[in-house]
Amino acid sequence: MPSYRITNTGTEIGVFTGYGKTAALDAYARTVGYASFEAACLVTGDDPDTDGGLTVEECSTGALHDYETDDYIRPATAEEWAMSCASGGAIEVDGRWCYVAEA
Repeated sequence: MPSYRITNTGTEIGVFTGYGKTAALDAYARTVGYASFEAACLVTGDDPDTDGGLTVEECSTGALHDYETDDYIRPATAEEWAMSCASGGAIEVDGRWCYVAEA
């Protein structure tokens, strides 16, 4: 499933998965307590047709690499990609430090 990075005026909100931008925005809205992005926009007064002023960009899940050796391990999962984006790079996977590089 594709992943989408959502930002608001340059500040990263997170990486969310979905089949399209609308599904990713819905996933984001659910994390903050709304049934959908459209429901959130009804409360905030934002226009859902303009993504509420948010920037939504598709990103790959990339490749998981060992942080110390730079060795390729395997394709990264969407969750690992999101954790790597949120942490600024290094994440712990199966007891070793890793990073995700875009494919």
